Amino acid sequence: MNCIDILFEQDKLLQDRPGIIYFDNIDSLKNPNKNISFREFGIQLGRAQKKLIEMNIQIGDAALLFELPSPALFAVITAMLAMGVKVLLVEPWLPVGEINHIIEKIKPKIFVRKFTGRIFAFKVASIRKIPFHLSSEDFLNGTSSIQPFSIPVEADHIGILTFTSGTTGRSKGVARTHQYLIDQRNVISKYINYQNLNKLDLTVFTNLTLMNLALGKGSLIIPKWKPSILRDLNKLPTEFLPDTIASGPYFLELLKNCITNNLLVFDTIKVGGALSGVKQMEEIQKKFNPKSFYHVYGSTEAEPVAISSMKESIENSRARNFYHCLYLGKSIPEIRTLNQETLWVAGAHVSSYYLDDLVSNEKNKKLINGEVYHNMGDRIDIDENSDLWYRGRDFQEGKDFILEQNIYMHLESSEGFIGRIGNNIHFVTSLRNEQTKRLKETFKEIDHVNIVKEIFKDRRHMSRIDRHKTLSHFKIVKKKGH
Repeated sequence: MNCIDILFEQDKLLQDRPGIIYFDNIDSLKNPNKNISFREFGIQLGRAQKKLIEMNIQIGDAALLFELPSPALFAVITAMLAMGVKVLLVEPWLPVGEINHIIEKIKPKIFVRKFTGRIFAFKVASIRKIPFHLSSEDFLNGTSSIQPFSIPVEADHIGILTFTSGTTGRSKGVARTHQYLIDQRNVISKYINYQNLNKLDLTVFTNLTLMNLALGKGSLIIPKWKPSILRDLNKLPTEFLPDTIASGPYFLELLKNCITNNLLVFDTIKVGGALSGVKQMEEIQKKFNPKSFYHVYGSTEAEPVAISSMKESIENSRARNFYHCLYLGKSIPEIRTLNQETLWVAGAHVSSYYLDDLVSNEKNKKLINGEVYHNMGDRIDIDENSDLWYRGRDFQEGKDFILEQNIYMHLESSEGFIGRIGNNIHFVTSLRNEQTKRLKETFKEIDHVNIVKEIFKDRRHMSRIDRHKTLSHFKIVKKKGH
């Protein structure tokens, strides 16, 4: 077995329709390095495999990737997976000490990088020790192609190993085996609603690109979220118009403000990765009027866990006077749940362990009746209809999360959060308006209102508040309530 086998089925790699487009302006459509068909992707895949053979790369070897997404990079990733090479992804903002530790433990033989990666290597000593340093283009240039192939691997053979900082704490290595990647693709494809494979998916979460290729769907990748780039989507010719998108709420907000072309119509929109505002999602619905609009709940280790119609999530959340869409719907049939202080989930598409991380495995993994359950780290209520309701992360007291929702409704904004210092409740916000001034009068629980220069957001989705970073840059502009 190999998670790439499906790519060689049904003559996908013989078709001339768009396969991957790296879109950083309208001219990307004319650039053969940024716009390739399924057929051209197959040729690049063969070239990358030929290069790996020449380098004597073997099953079980690892490669560290540090490049922005591009058709060439995805050809290299696919070639590596097909040949049993472990693909190592490390978030560049992790502490250098952690990155050194990860690399010394995995010992990759290849470092895939461009100019930024060369600069990064100067800071990280362990990277400089990796034997091969190449860009994705180095794999493809100056070499003929071979017929793409895959090598059988064991089900538990690691395909992709992602070290991510997550919401809090030190990095964890999420191991995706070939069997896991197959199971996850099967589950996601069941719920993804690709009615028309000849149209493109507007791909914001670039990890979906390989899945799109496997399913026969082309990807229009938006790697940089600049308004100038998004406005160029209005110039897309008919044959390049996307009809699906899966995104976090921040990107959809940007898209809503930039799109003026009425021909850009989405059949399906899926929103996940962070809390979505009720009013915000109503505006997205009004702007794009998709045939299907879904709220998706999941995580890096388990995606998806629950899917609900956005209409239901909006209506049910509004009925309980929540600022965010906290109604998650029912868990999908492929998921088993155990609701204790936090939600635990099990299923074929749930990552079963963190690599060589005893502490994280003991905290977040549990074996029950021969099945590994993963701790989502989320406080979840399950009502009498077996519907899931989000109630915040485990590091926050439940009553503080509800207080935040009430404050957000009062402020008509979620630019802030509750923090506790001893027995005192602080509300930290960047807003300076009349509603902020009246917060302590309205909410007697609040001891202090701290106004900061900026509420920082996570780098991955730009939708979730980075509480730790905000507090570490705690430059109070004005303080109320003393």
